[in-house]
Amino acid sequence: MITLDDHQAVFGHVHLNDALRHAQSLEVPEMVIKRGADSTLVRETPDAPWQSIATLRVESVVDTTAAGDSFAAGYLSRRLLGNSALLSAEFGNKLAARVIQHRGAVIPQEAMQDLIYHPVN
Repeated sequence: MITLDDHQAVFGHVHLNDALRHAQSLEVPEMVIKRGADSTLVRETPDAPWQSIATLRVESVVDTTAAGDSFAAGYLSRRLLGNSALLSAEFGNKLAARVIQHRGAVIPQEAMQDLIYHPVN
């Protein structure tokens, strides 16, 4: 799981397109490339096609603090529950979209009540 901006900085790519091509060339078992407000790219296996998962547009962006961490938490939580990488990326995008509508890294629990997983017993 990488952000395209971080990948660009770490590997010294001048252009984002070069960073994207390089990231997509890595043969890791599963890869997620976050691209800010642009769609998230997901590849579930090295030989699988890349899938584009749309980010959610929000009416008002208040603070992008923790947007990436929120995506990662949402993505990983759903993968650990057994969801596909695609469904997990959709959930990560949904959680990040909710977080950026509030100030700071920690938002009120009631603001994400509908996103909290409740197992069926």
